[in-house]
Amino acid sequence: MDNDKNTNENISIDAPCKTIVSQVESFTKQNILNINEISSGSLIVKIPVVLADVNIIFNLESNIKLDRLASEIKEVKKNVFLTQSNIISVSEYDEPNSGILFIKGFIRNNIQYIPQKYSVPISKNTYGNLRYCIVETPFEFNTNINFIKKPIFNKNSTQDELDFYNYKIDYNTKLDKVIEHNICDENILFTEIFNENPFIELIRADILEVDINKNSVLKDINNTEEIVTNITEKSVVNLTLKVLQRQEVKISIL
Repeated sequence: MDNDKNTNENISIDAPCKTIVSQVESFTKQNILNINEISSGSLIVKIPVVLADVNIIFNLESNIKLDRLASEIKEVKKNVFLTQSNIISVSEYDEPNSGILFIKGFIRNNIQYIPQKYSVPISKNTYGNLRYCIVETPFEFNTNINFIKKPIFNKNSTQDELDFYNYKIDYNTKLDKVIEHNICDENILFTEIFNENPFIELIRADILEVDINKNSVLKDINNTEEIVTNITEKSVVNLTLKVLQRQEVKISIL
């Protein structure tokens, strides 16, 4: 007991702990939405409309060189990104309700690996550090698509001109008036129509690595440890896409 007492006496507090003052707020009242404010009947809204469901399978091969010699590949994570998408509403063979889809993107590879291992003379253990390398593999393709609903495009860049003519008296002829074009008096009407650009949603991406070829060599004759210098990946990529466009749709409200 005396030792505990002496220990407590030796503890010194330089400054008191900060005091936090809290206050309990009253319950916030929720406003009730009056549904009668939304009248029943027809309503026109502008929402994304599905133009096509697309499933695309393509092969991809990439050669990856690590910044250091690797003795073991621990994990490879992959993510698919789409950077560009364009649609032409006319197909290659002029088929009805079809078009061409152009896609550009890349697959990001996050590779975690252990560089060449090392040992310490005073220990029988083997040591190594965990490193990672991020590599982006680009891809680009185009494919024919069949529209569930065709995109709405209006013709653009129309120009109308109104020309005016002058009536003037010509004293050198027997005619009372001469009709000529007045180049200083013209009215021009230029119309530009802006269309909703179709866009792509990536629904699902499946990547199957059918072959990973590691160009490896043995560290030495008496050692079975392999050192990886390059990685060649052969993959099958399956993408599920939705093609959409914002359109005006008439709906009914009950």
